[in-house]
Formats: sequence, C-alpha cells, structure tokens
Amino acid sequence: MNESPGSTVTSRLDSLISAFPKAELHLHLEGSISAERFLKLSSKYETEYSDLSPAEIRSQLFSYSDFWSFLQTYRVVCEHLREPRDYVALVRDLGPYFESQNIRYAEILIAPSIPARFGFDVGSIIKATTAAAKKLADEL
Repeated sequence: MNESPGSTVTSRLDSLISAFPKAELHLHLEGSISAERFLKLSSKYETEYSDLSPAEIRSQLFSYSDFWSFLQTYRVVCEHLREPRDYVALVRDLGPYFESQNIRYAEILIAPSIPARFGFDVGSIIKATTAAAKKLADEL
C-alpha cells in the first residue's frame, strides 16, 4: 500500500524532529516518575497502592481532572520518595527518555521543601540526586 504524500512529509518531519538535539527545560524530578517506578516504591514502602497494576496507577492516580487533582497526585508521589536512592532511581530513569528524545541539555528541578516537610533527610537526598545527575550527564 502506498503512502499518501501528506503522510510521507509527516513521517520525514517526525524523523527530522527526532534527530534534532533538544533541551528539557523546567523538568520537575518528582513529576517525571513513571507508574512502574511508583509501583516499585509503593511495594517497597507497603503503601495502599502496592496491589495496583501500572495501568491502574495511570488511570486512578496519574489521571487528572483539574489542577487540584494534579497537586494531590504530586503530594502522594512525594510521600513515596523517602530516601536518597528513591530520587537517584528517578534520575536514572530519565536516561532512556533523554536518549530516545535526543535531549542534550536538561534543567532538572527538585523541591527540597517537600521531603523536609515529611521529615526525610534533605541533605542526603540533594547530595545523592546531584551525584546521579552528574553521572547521567557524563553518560549522555
């Protein structure tokens, strides 16, 4: 079956855009969590979401009807990020995304006030996250 001229142009344009180096600006690390990573953390900390599948997490937790529901999910995610290695895992998870999108520069933000509010060790979290981000930058 032959492609239409419009689909050929779209396909070429998609390939061209994919090949361009890109920048990811203003990426909240906590907001980059996948349903699979969230499920691992939920199982690790034995929270109420540990029996759900990734698809159920996406539909029940990562589906927003308004800004308030987004903020509620963000709070739940942050409650699951308790140790430096939890944040390091999020940084590592960004590697395949950056590679697939040809992202060569990223401004990754974390909100240290959130783990502080939950009583987690903010200094260790920042130190480990920074080291993981430097390692990721060296690998890309």
